[in-house]
Amino acid sequence: MLNKRLFLAIPISPCDGVLGLLKKAEEVDGFGEFKWVPVEFVHITLRFLGDTPITHIAQICESIAQIASKTTPFRIEIQGYGLFQHFGGKGVLWLSLAPCAALQELHSLIHKYLSPICLPAVTSPFVPHFTIARYKRLTHPDRLTHWIRQHASMPPIRMDVCKIMLMESILHPTGSKHIPVMIWRLGVSNE
Repeated sequence: MLNKRLFLAIPISPCDGVLGLLKKAEEVDGFGEFKWVPVEFVHITLRFLGDTPITHIAQICESIAQIASKTTPFRIEIQGYGLFQHFGGKGVLWLSLAPCAALQELHSLIHKYLSPICLPAVTSPFVPHFTIARYKRLTHPDRLTHWIRQHASMPPIRMDVCKIMLMESILHPTGSKHIPVMIWRLGVSNE
């Protein structure tokens, strides 16, 4: 059976404020070995579907179309930077989001609709964020932590969420490539 490595996402809107945050984040380059995510690949992962049988894709798309038509567009606020540190020194630098009930509800609906389709169980809590860089190691972790704290109380940047995307992730030695499979607009019939 053929599979595709899939995930559901909200793409970032590259407005001036967001581009400014991405540019500002480059100040941390000297704190470690960072690999920056191209702006066209920056997104919130709503649900990682993993290796999905292609025979399930139509059913997934049908479910997401239903969710999208019932979900009105909403606004999120980017409020700073954060860090996920993984075992072995690797990690992720990300843009943090203010709590958003509409985003949490969208995530819950996706989980509810897609769980019966034999998708992998979600074992970690949903922490919505935009990954902007990955690192293999930090040369100055204290400086990075200090930099993140310095930028924790910045004015929020508002972004309207109007669509959900089903993305295919193709793994390469140089990093994954993301290809849109389907796009649904929120609050409209997506038939």
